Amino acid sequence: MESKDKFTPELRILVASLLSMVVIIGYTKFFGQKPPEHPPQQNQPVQTGPATAGTPASNAPAATSIPGVAPTVSAATPTSLR
Repeated sequence: MESKDKFTPELRILVASLLSMVVIIGYTKFFGQKPPEHPPQQNQPVQTGPATAGTPASNAPAATSIPGVAPTVSAATPTSLR
């Protein structure tokens, strides 16, 4: 008598796929990369040097006038092309 195979190829593929997923998920659960113990805090303000009273917050130089040099204006004026 012929021995009838009770597992179809589709069922074998399904079982193999499920077992593969179990192995992959189990491997990552037990041997995967661990998160750091103390993650760096994201909301810390940037530490800068001590602030001194009376100084401006920006390091931009103040506008000074040089004798003999006319100040230039760099305002762009729109021109219409016709």
